[in-house]
Amino acid sequence: NEPVENTAAVVPIRPPVEKPPELEKPVKKEIERGTQTVETTRVADDSLNWSEMAFDLELDGLARQLAMNCVVDTYSDNQLCLIFLPELEVMLKPDVEAQIKQAIEHKLGVSLKLEFRRSASLDCETPHEADVRKQEQHRQQVIQSIKLDPMVMQLKTVFGAELIENSVVKIK
Repeated sequence: NEPVENTAAVVPIRPPVEKPPELEKPVKKEIERGTQTVETTRVADDSLNWSEMAFDLELDGLARQLAMNCVVDTYSDNQLCLIFLPELEVMLKPDVEAQIKQAIEHKLGVSLKLEFRRSASLDCETPHEADVRKQEQHRQQVIQSIKLDPMVMQLKTVFGAELIENSVVKIK
């Protein structure tokens, strides 16, 4: 985990800003539990540890984007089948396939038969989705630590200040 600089703003309470409806579309299945909504996602479970390996492949451009948005369907006897959503099919070009195949073979040290298959839905998260989820979990931990900071708590008590959670971002 990289250190996150505390750049959050603490300001007096303001009325909430309405989000445009297009930003409120659920991305994952959500389960209502009392007043709390819990997001659930099945994490990929494969022998390649694809969610980690995809980041380690020496890829860039379209090949990297496609690899990061695929999940392993099957892997056995040096045959790998990656599945992707239909909207990514435009990225699937012979040279992109060859780059991904070469990078995986180089990483594993084996010759590989690689197949790409389109699927209407994916039953687990892609490496990209796993990365976004981990970043958000880390951001929520940082927000919680800011909220528990004695100075922030004092500002809330004395001035009625409120933490604007959207202002908590990782500085690169």
